[in-house]
Amino acid sequence: MTEFDQIVLGAGPAGSTVARLLALNGARVLLVERYDFEAPRPGEHLSGVVRVELDRLAIPLSPFQDIASRSAGIVSRWDGSRVERTYQMSGAQDGICVVRNRFDEALYLLAIEAGVKGRCRQKIHGLGRQRGMWSGMLGNRDGMGLSIRAPLVIDATGRRAAFARSQGAQRISAGDQFALTAWLDRDTTSPDGNNLLVEECASGWWSLSCNIAGGTIATHYTSLRTLKQSKLTPRQYWDAALAQTVEVRRIVGLPVVGHFGVYPAFPAQTSSVVGTGWLAVGDAAATLDPVGGQGLVWALHTAQRALEALLADPGMEVLGPLYRDAVGDRLQRHLTGRRDVYGSVDKMHANIAERIRGG
Repeated sequence: MTEFDQIVLGAGPAGSTVARLLALNGARVLLVERYDFEAPRPGEHLSGVVRVELDRLAIPLSPFQDIASRSAGIVSRWDGSRVERTYQMSGAQDGICVVRNRFDEALYLLAIEAGVKGRCRQKIHGLGRQRGMWSGMLGNRDGMGLSIRAPLVIDATGRRAAFARSQGAQRISAGDQFALTAWLDRDTTSPDGNNLLVEECASGWWSLSCNIAGGTIATHYTSLRTLKQSKLTPRQYWDAALAQTVEVRRIVGLPVVGHFGVYPAFPAQTSSVVGTGWLAVGDAAATLDPVGGQGLVWALHTAQRALEALLADPGMEVLGPLYRDAVGDRLQRHLTGRRDVYGSVDKMHANIAERIRGG
């Protein structure tokens, strides 16, 4: 049986970062990811705050040079007005547009370089706790291989919060916003360069990111309820919503979609983020929606807070409740700001399905 100090479940930004930080502090860490990094992932536009967090955590930018480009800010077409806001106007650094699956892979490889034992396309079977230790069998789809154990499990499984839910926690959701995301096969040229374009439409809103490693990513955010009421497939709904736009449609033209995905994009919180011998980080603890662009910042922030709680003298018995309260407070602040931003969109949700069906 191989023993570790921590087992981290999930190699997204939160999982890879907390694993790396723990390893740099001398811990023996196992990082397990059930998938790999080949499939496209949404979340390509990162605000300038992300760069501050990367610097604060001593995460070098060099691994991202070939998969990232500079973005000066956001151009929004909302309530009939067009506003350009640069990150520097608010005192922040420029943002970055990234190939998100490769960005996440780079964070994973940095964890491996720090001494983390990483395993992709594998999962732990029969994970249970006895005498203060978690133990199980690590293996892939073809069978089980390595017997492992550790006193602490860190849930970084994203929105699924798979481990926390296995311990009795529940996911509490706010709203039903979903993202319909298309990766276009050809690059497009935007008059706003690499700035993120955000445009309101009758069925919700759009984000458009151009010139990302030769491709363009167009996402429509809408209500799952109205999507179902429309009786359209998600791809048909995406096409109908595109016809409602002005700038996004002009830039995209006749889209050639290479990959299309539907993703939950509403805020949510896990009822318990700390338990006996475990804690949750990133989206597994709480999920912020894309309107604030805070998802990755939140992942890095909770990784740092988790490290501090685990390394501190009082230990998780004392700091665990403080970590839990900090997660809840941050989500409530996000929800308060979200209500202000989404006020005009909420007013438009009436009869959206009928308008979509009618073209």
